[in-house]
Amino acid sequence: MRPQFEVILTSKEKAKFNYFLPQSSPQKMLVNFSEDSATGISAVLMGKIYYQNDLKTQFPQAFQQDIISDAALVLAIFREYGTAGLEKLEGEFALVIFDPKTSCLLALRDTLGNYPLYWLQTKNTIRINTNLKLLARQTQAEINAEINKDFIASFLMFPFAFAELPTKQTAFKNIQRVLPGTLLALNPQTGATTILSWDWQTKIPPQQNISLKEAGEKFTDIFRQAIKQRIQFGKIASHLSGGMDSSAVVCIARELLAPQKLVTLSLVYQMRSLVGETPYIEMVLKQGGAIESHFIDGDAALDFDWFQGNIPDHDEPYPGLFHLGMEKVLVDCAAKLGIDTIFSGSGSEFITEGNRYHLADLILQGQLYKAITEAQQWAKAKNQSLWSILSQFGIQPSLPPLLRLGISTWLRRGYGKWPNLGDFVIPPWIKPDFARKWGMKEKAIATLGQLHRYPIEQSYNQLVLQAAA
Repeated sequence: MRPQFEVILTSKEKAKFNYFLPQSSPQKMLVNFSEDSATGISAVLMGKIYYQNDLKTQFPQAFQQDIISDAALVLAIFREYGTAGLEKLEGEFALVIFDPKTSCLLALRDTLGNYPLYWLQTKNTIRINTNLKLLARQTQAEINAEINKDFIASFLMFPFAFAELPTKQTAFKNIQRVLPGTLLALNPQTGATTILSWDWQTKIPPQQNISLKEAGEKFTDIFRQAIKQRIQFGKIASHLSGGMDSSAVVCIARELLAPQKLVTLSLVYQMRSLVGETPYIEMVLKQGGAIESHFIDGDAALDFDWFQGNIPDHDEPYPGLFHLGMEKVLVDCAAKLGIDTIFSGSGSEFITEGNRYHLADLILQGQLYKAITEAQQWAKAKNQSLWSILSQFGIQPSLPPLLRLGISTWLRRGYGKWPNLGDFVIPPWIKPDFARKWGMKEKAIATLGQLHRYPIEQSYNQLVLQAAA
Protein backbone atom coordinates (compact mmCIF):
# COMPACT_ATOMS: atom_id res chain seq x y z
CA MET A 1 0.00 0.00 0.00
CA ARG A 2 1.43 3.36 -0.99
CA PRO A 3 1.57 6.36 1.40
CA GLN A 4 -1.75 8.18 1.37
CA PHE A 5 -4.45 9.84 3.43
CA GLU A 6 -8.16 10.50 3.20
CA VAL A 7 -10.48 12.90 5.02
CA ILE A 8 -14.26 12.57 5.23
CA LEU A 9 -16.55 15.37 6.47
CA THR A 10 -20.30 14.97 6.88
CA SER A 11 -22.70 17.76 7.83
CA LYS A 12 -22.76 18.45 11.60
CA GLU A 13 -20.06 15.86 12.30
CA LYS A 14 -16.37 16.03 13.07
CA ALA A 15 -14.01 15.26 10.20
CA LYS A 16 -12.69 11.71 10.04
CA PHE A 17 -9.00 11.30 9.15
CA ASN A 18 -7.60 8.03 7.80
CA TYR A 19 -3.93 7.91 6.94
CA PHE A 20 -1.22 5.40 6.20
CA LEU A 21 2.16 5.89 7.87
CA PRO A 22 4.86 4.22 5.77
CA GLN A 23 7.60 4.36 8.40
CA SER A 24 7.69 4.15 12.16
CA SER A 25 10.18 6.94 12.76
CA PRO A 26 8.44 10.33 13.23
CA GLN A 27 11.36 12.06 11.48
CA LYS A 28 10.80 9.97 8.36
CA MET A 29 7.03 9.91 8.11
CA LEU A 30 5.81 11.01 4.72
CA VAL A 31 2.30 11.43 6.15
CA ASN A 32 1.74 12.98 9.57
CA PHE A 33 -1.30 14.11 11.57
CA SER A 34 -1.84 16.66 14.33
CA GLU A 35 -4.83 17.76 16.40
CA ASP A 36 -5.33 20.64 18.83
CA SER A 37 -7.51 19.38 21.68
CA ALA A 38 -8.36 22.93 22.80
CA THR A 39 -9.75 24.19 19.48
CA GLY A 40 -10.57 20.92 17.72
CA ILE A 41 -8.52 21.95 14.67
CA SER A 42 -6.92 18.96 12.91
CA ALA A 43 -4.39 18.72 10.12
CA VAL A 44 -2.94 15.95 7.96
CA LEU A 45 0.02 16.53 5.66
CA MET A 46 1.86 14.47 3.07
CA GLY A 47 5.37 15.70 2.30
CA LYS A 48 7.57 18.37 3.87
CA ILE A 49 7.44 22.05 4.81
CA TYR A 50 10.72 23.86 4.04
CA TYR A 51 12.28 27.18 5.16
CA GLN A 52 10.94 26.76 8.67
CA ASN A 53 13.40 29.30 10.10
CA ASP A 54 11.78 31.92 7.87
CA LEU A 55 8.37 30.89 9.20
CA LYS A 56 9.60 31.41 12.77
CA THR A 57 10.40 35.01 11.87
CA GLN A 58 7.10 35.62 10.08
CA PHE A 59 4.85 33.80 12.56
CA PRO A 60 6.48 33.95 16.02
CA GLN A 61 3.24 33.20 17.90
CA ALA A 62 3.01 29.81 16.23
CA PHE A 63 6.34 28.73 17.72
CA GLN A 64 5.56 29.32 21.39
CA GLN A 65 5.48 25.56 21.94
CA ASP A 66 7.51 22.61 20.72
CA ILE A 67 6.70 21.55 17.16
CA ILE A 68 6.99 17.78 16.69
CA SER A 69 5.86 17.40 13.07
CA ASP A 70 5.17 19.39 9.93
CA ALA A 71 1.43 18.86 10.41
CA ALA A 72 1.73 20.33 13.93
CA LEU A 73 3.62 23.30 12.49
CA VAL A 74 0.91 23.98 9.92
CA LEU A 75 -1.80 23.62 12.56
CA ALA A 76 -0.06 26.11 14.87
CA ILE A 77 0.34 28.66 12.06
CA PHE A 78 -3.31 28.31 11.03
CA ARG A 79 -4.54 28.53 14.61
CA GLU A 80 -2.71 31.83 15.18
CA TYR A 81 -2.79 33.43 11.73
CA GLY A 82 -5.59 31.78 9.75
CA THR A 83 -5.46 31.25 6.00
CA ALA A 84 -3.03 34.17 5.60
CA GLY A 85 -0.42 31.96 7.26
CA LEU A 86 -1.11 29.03 4.94
CA GLU A 87 -0.38 31.24 1.93
CA LYS A 88 3.25 31.61 3.08
CA LEU A 89 4.01 27.89 3.29
CA GLU A 90 6.79 26.59 1.04
CA GLY A 91 7.66 22.98 0.45
CA GLU A 92 6.49 19.81 -1.24
CA PHE A 93 3.16 18.86 0.27
CA ALA A 94 -0.55 18.11 0.11
CA LEU A 95 -2.43 19.41 3.14
CA VAL A 96 -5.94 19.17 4.61
CA ILE A 97 -7.12 21.06 7.71
CA PHE A 98 -10.44 20.66 9.51
CA ASP A 99 -11.73 23.89 11.06
CA PRO A 100 -14.65 23.18 13.44
CA LYS A 101 -15.57 26.90 13.59
CA THR A 102 -16.58 26.96 9.95
CA SER A 103 -17.28 23.21 9.56
CA CYS A 104 -14.98 23.29 6.55
CA LEU A 105 -12.09 21.32 5.20
CA LEU A 106 -9.23 23.43 3.88
CA ALA A 107 -7.28 21.69 1.10
CA LEU A 108 -3.94 23.04 -0.18
CA ARG A 109 -1.16 21.82 -2.48
CA ASP A 110 2.27 23.35 -2.91
CA THR A 111 2.80 25.56 -5.95
CA LEU A 112 4.41 22.80 -8.06
CA GLY A 113 1.94 20.12 -7.04
CA ASN A 114 4.44 17.54 -5.81
CA TYR A 115 1.67 15.43 -4.25
CA PRO A 116 -1.86 14.99 -5.62
CA LEU A 117 -5.12 15.84 -3.87
CA TYR A 118 -8.59 14.87 -5.13
CA TRP A 119 -12.05 15.61 -3.78
CA LEU A 120 -15.73 15.03 -4.42
CA GLN A 121 -19.06 15.93 -2.86
CA THR A 122 -21.76 13.29 -2.42
CA LYS A 123 -25.05 14.46 -0.91
CA ASN A 124 -23.94 16.00 2.41
CA THR A 125 -20.43 14.56 2.48
CA ILE A 126 -17.04 15.85 1.34
CA ARG A 127 -14.32 13.29 0.64
CA ILE A 128 -10.66 14.14 0.00
CA ASN A 129 -7.98 11.62 -0.93
CA THR A 130 -4.44 11.52 -2.29
CA ASN A 131 -5.38 8.38 -4.27
CA LEU A 132 -7.77 9.00 -7.16
CA LYS A 133 -8.60 5.37 -7.96
CA LEU A 134 -9.25 4.54 -4.33
CA LEU A 135 -11.58 7.53 -4.03
CA ALA A 136 -13.47 6.39 -7.13
CA ARG A 137 -13.82 2.83 -5.81
CA GLN A 138 -14.99 3.96 -2.38
CA THR A 139 -17.73 6.15 -3.82
CA GLN A 140 -18.84 3.95 -6.72
CA ALA A 141 -22.11 3.13 -4.92
CA GLU A 142 -22.90 6.84 -4.34
CA ILE A 143 -21.86 8.32 -7.67
CA ASN A 144 -21.27 7.04 -11.14
CA ALA A 145 -17.46 7.13 -11.14
CA GLU A 146 -17.19 6.43 -14.86
CA ILE A 147 -14.33 7.52 -17.09
CA ASN A 148 -14.39 11.24 -17.86
CA LYS A 149 -14.19 11.30 -21.66
CA ASP A 150 -13.91 15.09 -21.76
CA PHE A 151 -10.75 14.79 -19.67
CA ILE A 152 -9.43 12.04 -21.95
CA ALA A 153 -9.97 14.30 -24.97
CA SER A 154 -8.10 17.12 -23.21
CA PHE A 155 -5.29 14.72 -22.35
CA LEU A 156 -4.98 13.57 -25.96
CA MET A 157 -4.76 17.15 -27.24
CA PHE A 158 -2.35 18.53 -24.62
CA PRO A 159 1.30 18.60 -25.80
CA PHE A 160 2.92 18.58 -22.30
CA ALA A 161 1.12 15.69 -20.66
CA PHE A 162 4.20 14.03 -19.17
CA ALA A 163 2.97 15.53 -15.92
CA GLU A 164 -0.44 16.63 -14.66
CA LEU A 165 -2.99 18.37 -16.86
CA PRO A 166 -3.60 21.94 -15.58
CA THR A 167 -7.31 21.34 -15.09
CA LYS A 168 -9.66 20.71 -12.18
CA GLN A 169 -11.07 17.71 -14.03
CA THR A 170 -9.77 14.20 -13.41
CA ALA A 171 -10.00 10.90 -15.26
CA PHE A 172 -13.22 10.13 -13.35
CA LYS A 173 -16.49 12.04 -13.61
CA ASN A 174 -17.58 14.01 -10.52
CA ILE A 175 -14.11 13.85 -8.93
CA GLN A 176 -12.03 17.01 -9.04
CA ARG A 177 -8.40 17.81 -8.27
CA VAL A 178 -7.04 20.59 -6.11
CA LEU A 179 -4.82 22.56 -8.45
CA PRO A 180 -1.22 23.34 -7.42
CA GLY A 181 -0.94 26.46 -5.28
CA THR A 182 -4.71 26.50 -4.69
CA LEU A 183 -6.39 26.67 -1.28
CA LEU A 184 -9.98 25.44 -1.27
CA ALA A 185 -12.58 25.65 1.50
CA LEU A 186 -14.84 22.59 1.18
CA ASN A 187 -18.19 22.53 2.97
CA PRO A 188 -20.62 19.55 2.79
CA GLN A 189 -23.57 21.89 2.19
CA THR A 190 -22.15 24.76 0.13
CA GLY A 191 -19.41 22.97 -1.85
CA ALA A 192 -16.08 24.51 -2.81
CA THR A 193 -14.82 28.07 -2.41
CA THR A 194 -11.41 29.15 -3.70
CA ILE A 195 -9.57 31.15 -1.03
CA LEU A 196 -6.31 31.65 -2.89
CA SER A 197 -4.88 30.64 -6.25
CA TRP A 198 -1.21 30.90 -7.13
CA ASP A 199 -0.34 33.13 -10.10
CA TRP A 200 3.21 32.70 -11.33
CA GLN A 201 3.18 35.93 -13.28
CA THR A 202 2.45 38.07 -10.22
CA LYS A 203 4.82 36.10 -7.98
CA ILE A 204 7.90 36.48 -10.18
CA PRO A 205 9.18 40.06 -9.75
CA PRO A 206 10.80 41.61 -12.83
CA GLN A 207 14.57 42.07 -12.59
CA GLN A 208 15.48 45.45 -14.06
CA ASN A 209 19.01 46.39 -15.14
CA ILE A 210 20.60 43.22 -13.77
CA SER A 211 23.89 41.94 -15.17
CA LEU A 212 24.53 38.32 -16.11
CA LYS A 213 26.94 37.99 -13.18
CA GLU A 214 24.37 39.36 -10.70
CA ALA A 215 21.69 37.04 -12.11
CA GLY A 216 24.04 34.09 -11.71
CA GLU A 217 24.82 35.01 -8.12
CA LYS A 218 21.13 35.32 -7.26
CA PHE A 219 20.32 32.01 -8.91
CA THR A 220 23.22 30.29 -7.14
CA ASP A 221 22.01 31.54 -3.75
CA ILE A 222 18.44 30.31 -4.35
CA PHE A 223 19.75 27.04 -5.77
CA ARG A 224 21.99 26.38 -2.74
CA GLN A 225 19.19 27.17 -0.30
CA ALA A 226 16.84 24.78 -2.08
CA ILE A 227 19.38 21.94 -1.83
CA LYS A 228 20.21 22.82 1.77
CA GLN A 229 16.55 22.46 2.75
CA ARG A 230 16.32 19.01 1.21
CA ILE A 231 19.49 17.39 2.61
CA GLN A 232 18.05 17.37 6.13
CA PHE A 233 15.92 14.26 5.77
CA GLY A 234 17.67 10.93 6.06
CA LYS A 235 20.26 9.43 3.73
CA ILE A 236 20.72 11.45 0.54
CA ALA A 237 21.46 10.30 -3.00
CA SER A 238 21.68 12.22 -6.25
CA HIS A 239 21.19 11.06 -9.81
CA LEU A 240 24.40 11.90 -11.71
CA SER A 241 23.91 11.64 -15.47
CA GLY A 242 26.85 13.77 -16.55
CA GLY A 243 24.64 16.62 -17.73
CA MET A 244 24.93 20.18 -16.45
CA ASP A 245 21.81 20.03 -14.28
CA SER A 246 22.49 16.85 -12.30
CA SER A 247 26.22 17.66 -12.08
CA ALA A 248 25.45 21.06 -10.55
CA VAL A 249 23.17 19.45 -7.97
CA VAL A 250 25.84 16.87 -7.06
CA CYS A 251 28.60 19.47 -6.66
CA ILE A 252 26.58 21.65 -4.29
CA ALA A 253 25.00 18.78 -2.35
CA ARG A 254 28.45 17.21 -1.88
CA GLU A 255 29.75 20.46 -0.42
CA LEU A 256 26.76 21.02 1.88
CA LEU A 257 26.69 17.42 3.15
CA ALA A 258 30.40 17.16 3.98
CA PRO A 259 31.79 15.32 5.89
CA GLN A 260 28.76 13.05 5.36
CA LYS A 261 28.96 11.16 2.09
CA LEU A 262 26.68 11.91 -0.84
CA VAL A 263 25.57 8.79 -2.71
CA THR A 264 25.51 9.18 -6.51
CA LEU A 265 23.52 6.95 -8.85
CA SER A 266 24.61 6.81 -12.48
CA LEU A 267 23.32 4.82 -15.40
CA VAL A 268 26.18 3.72 -17.66
CA TYR A 269 25.91 2.17 -21.11
CA GLN A 270 28.04 -0.27 -23.05
CA MET A 271 26.25 0.36 -26.35
CA ARG A 272 28.46 2.57 -28.53
CA SER A 273 25.64 4.99 -29.30
CA LEU A 274 24.98 5.67 -25.60
CA VAL A 275 28.44 5.95 -24.01
CA GLY A 276 28.90 9.71 -24.38
CA GLU A 277 27.88 10.72 -20.85
CA THR A 278 30.23 8.44 -18.88
CA PRO A 279 33.37 10.64 -19.21
CA TYR A 280 31.40 13.61 -17.88
CA ILE A 281 30.22 11.56 -14.90
CA GLU A 282 33.84 10.64 -14.18
CA MET A 283 34.92 14.29 -14.43
CA VAL A 284 32.56 15.19 -11.58
CA LEU A 285 33.66 12.24 -9.46
CA LYS A 286 37.36 13.01 -9.98
CA GLN A 287 36.87 16.40 -8.32
CA GLY A 288 36.97 14.50 -5.05
CA GLY A 289 34.89 15.13 -1.95
CA ALA A 290 32.82 12.76 0.14
CA ILE A 291 31.02 10.73 -2.53
CA GLU A 292 29.93 7.10 -2.61
CA SER A 293 29.37 6.41 -6.31
CA HIS A 294 27.22 3.63 -7.76
CA PHE A 295 27.11 2.69 -11.44
CA ILE A 296 24.04 0.92 -12.80
CA ASP A 297 23.74 -0.98 -16.06
CA GLY A 298 21.67 1.29 -18.27
CA ASP A 299 21.49 -1.08 -21.24
CA ALA A 300 18.94 -3.15 -19.31
CA ALA A 301 16.63 -0.14 -18.70
CA LEU A 302 14.85 -0.17 -22.03
CA ASP A 303 11.69 1.72 -22.91
CA PHE A 304 8.54 -0.48 -22.88
CA ASP A 305 10.67 -3.39 -21.64
CA TRP A 306 8.63 -4.04 -18.48
CA PHE A 307 5.11 -3.77 -19.89
CA GLN A 308 4.56 -7.51 -19.51
CA GLY A 309 5.44 -7.28 -15.83
CA ASN A 310 4.18 -5.12 -12.98
CA ILE A 311 3.48 -1.69 -14.42
CA PRO A 312 3.56 0.85 -11.55
CA ASP A 313 0.25 1.99 -10.10
CA HIS A 314 -0.91 5.28 -11.61
CA ASP A 315 -4.18 7.19 -11.25
CA GLU A 316 -4.53 8.81 -14.66
CA PRO A 317 -3.23 8.38 -18.22
CA TYR A 318 0.50 9.03 -18.33
CA PRO A 319 2.45 9.03 -21.62
CA GLY A 320 5.77 8.90 -19.77
CA LEU A 321 5.00 5.41 -18.48
CA PHE A 322 6.97 3.79 -21.30
CA HIS A 323 10.14 5.52 -20.07
CA LEU A 324 9.88 4.69 -16.36
CA GLY A 325 12.09 1.63 -16.74
CA MET A 326 15.10 3.91 -16.33
CA GLU A 327 13.61 5.54 -13.23
CA LYS A 328 12.79 2.13 -11.79
CA VAL A 329 16.36 0.83 -11.81
CA LEU A 330 17.55 4.02 -10.07
CA VAL A 331 14.86 3.82 -7.39
CA ASP A 332 15.42 0.09 -6.86
CA CYS A 333 19.13 0.72 -6.32
CA ALA A 334 18.38 3.58 -3.92
CA ALA A 335 15.97 1.40 -1.94
CA LYS A 336 18.63 -1.29 -1.49
CA LEU A 337 21.04 1.37 -0.20
CA GLY A 338 18.51 2.71 2.33
CA ILE A 339 18.14 6.10 0.63
CA ASP A 340 15.44 8.46 1.87
CA THR A 341 15.79 11.33 -0.63
CA ILE A 342 16.95 11.31 -4.26
CA PHE A 343 17.98 14.55 -5.98
CA SER A 344 17.46 14.90 -9.69
CA GLY A 345 18.12 17.57 -12.27
CA SER A 346 15.04 16.62 -14.30
CA GLY A 347 13.02 19.56 -15.55
CA SER A 348 15.63 22.21 -14.86
CA GLU A 349 15.80 23.20 -18.52
CA PHE A 350 12.40 24.87 -18.19
CA ILE A 351 13.86 27.25 -15.61
CA THR A 352 17.49 27.72 -16.63
CA GLU A 353 17.66 27.44 -20.40
CA GLY A 354 14.85 29.75 -21.52
CA ASN A 355 12.51 28.95 -24.38
CA ARG A 356 13.68 31.30 -27.17
CA TYR A 357 10.11 32.40 -27.89
CA HIS A 358 11.24 35.97 -27.31
CA LEU A 359 12.09 35.79 -31.02
CA ALA A 360 8.34 35.71 -31.72
CA ASP A 361 7.84 38.67 -29.38
CA LEU A 362 10.50 40.62 -31.30
CA ILE A 363 8.73 39.87 -34.60
CA LEU A 364 5.38 40.99 -33.19
CA GLN A 365 7.07 44.19 -31.98
CA GLY A 366 8.32 44.84 -35.51
CA GLN A 367 11.98 44.21 -34.57
CA LEU A 368 12.60 41.77 -37.42
CA TYR A 369 16.30 42.60 -37.80
CA LYS A 370 16.97 41.97 -34.11
CA ALA A 371 15.03 38.70 -34.26
CA ILE A 372 17.09 37.51 -37.25
CA THR A 373 20.35 38.54 -35.56
CA GLU A 374 19.54 36.59 -32.38
CA ALA A 375 18.30 33.61 -34.43
CA GLN A 376 21.64 33.56 -36.24
CA GLN A 377 23.46 33.38 -32.91
CA TRP A 378 21.25 30.48 -31.77
CA ALA A 379 21.68 28.69 -35.10
CA LYS A 380 25.46 28.93 -34.86
CA ALA A 381 25.47 27.71 -31.24
CA LYS A 382 23.13 24.79 -32.01
CA ASN A 383 24.74 23.98 -35.38
CA GLN A 384 21.38 24.42 -37.10
CA SER A 385 20.15 26.50 -40.01
CA LEU A 386 18.89 30.03 -39.45
CA TRP A 387 15.47 29.09 -40.85
CA SER A 388 15.01 26.14 -38.45
CA ILE A 389 15.45 28.47 -35.45
CA LEU A 390 13.54 31.44 -36.83
CA SER A 391 10.64 29.31 -38.07
CA GLN A 392 10.17 27.28 -34.85
CA PHE A 393 10.64 30.06 -32.30
CA GLY A 394 9.80 33.19 -34.22
CA ILE A 395 7.43 32.87 -37.16
CA GLN A 396 5.19 29.92 -36.25
CA PRO A 397 4.35 31.05 -32.67
CA SER A 398 3.34 34.50 -33.93
CA LEU A 399 0.83 33.11 -36.45
CA PRO A 400 -2.94 32.97 -35.70
CA PRO A 401 -4.32 29.48 -34.92
CA LEU A 402 -5.70 29.03 -38.46
CA LEU A 403 -2.25 29.41 -40.01
CA ARG A 404 -0.49 27.73 -37.08
CA LEU A 405 -2.42 24.52 -37.63
CA GLY A 406 -2.25 24.81 -41.39
CA ILE A 407 -4.97 25.17 -44.01
CA SER A 408 -4.89 21.45 -44.84
CA THR A 409 -5.44 20.56 -41.17
CA TRP A 410 -8.45 22.91 -41.00
CA LEU A 411 -9.89 21.32 -44.13
CA ARG A 412 -9.52 17.93 -42.42
CA ARG A 413 -11.40 19.36 -39.37
CA GLY A 414 -8.30 19.40 -37.19
CA TYR A 415 -6.96 15.98 -38.17
CA GLY A 416 -3.31 15.40 -38.89
CA LYS A 417 -1.89 13.17 -41.59
CA TRP A 418 0.48 10.37 -40.71
CA PRO A 419 3.45 10.41 -40.32
CA ASN A 420 3.79 14.22 -40.16
CA LEU A 421 1.72 14.88 -37.04
CA GLY A 422 2.11 18.16 -35.21
CA ASP A 423 1.59 18.85 -31.51
CA PHE A 424 -1.90 20.30 -31.97
CA VAL A 425 -3.58 18.03 -34.51
CA ILE A 426 -6.03 15.19 -33.95
CA PRO A 427 -4.34 11.84 -34.64
CA PRO A 428 -5.96 9.91 -37.53
CA TRP A 429 -6.75 6.93 -35.28
CA ILE A 430 -9.25 9.00 -33.23
CA LYS A 431 -12.84 8.35 -34.35
CA PRO A 432 -14.52 11.48 -35.84
CA ASP A 433 -17.64 11.20 -33.68
CA PHE A 434 -15.51 11.17 -30.50
CA ALA A 435 -13.43 14.13 -31.72
CA ARG A 436 -16.54 16.17 -32.54
CA LYS A 437 -18.45 15.31 -29.37
CA TRP A 438 -15.60 16.27 -27.05
CA GLY A 439 -14.33 19.25 -29.03
CA MET A 440 -10.80 18.06 -29.68
CA LYS A 441 -10.09 20.66 -32.38
CA GLU A 442 -11.42 23.42 -30.09
CA LYS A 443 -9.21 22.16 -27.25
CA ALA A 444 -6.15 22.40 -29.49
CA ILE A 445 -7.05 25.95 -30.52
CA ALA A 446 -7.61 26.95 -26.87
CA THR A 447 -4.18 25.61 -25.88
CA LEU A 448 -2.56 27.40 -28.81
CA GLY A 449 -4.25 30.62 -27.77
CA GLN A 450 -3.00 30.24 -24.20
CA LEU A 451 0.48 29.20 -25.30
CA HIS A 452 1.04 31.93 -27.88
CA ARG A 453 -0.62 34.88 -26.18
CA TYR A 454 1.61 37.97 -26.25
CA PRO A 455 4.13 38.15 -24.66
CA ILE A 456 4.70 34.65 -26.00
CA GLU A 457 7.86 33.95 -24.00
CA GLN A 458 5.99 34.50 -20.72
CA SER A 459 2.85 32.64 -21.86
CA TYR A 460 4.90 29.57 -22.71
CA ASN A 461 6.73 29.64 -19.36
CA GLN A 462 3.49 30.03 -17.45
CA LEU A 463 1.77 27.10 -19.19
CA VAL A 464 4.80 24.85 -18.67
CA LEU A 465 4.91 25.73 -14.96
CA GLN A 466 1.20 25.00 -14.64
CA ALA A 467 1.74 21.62 -16.29
CA ALA A 468 4.84 20.73 -14.25
CA ALA A 469 2.91 19.17 -11.33
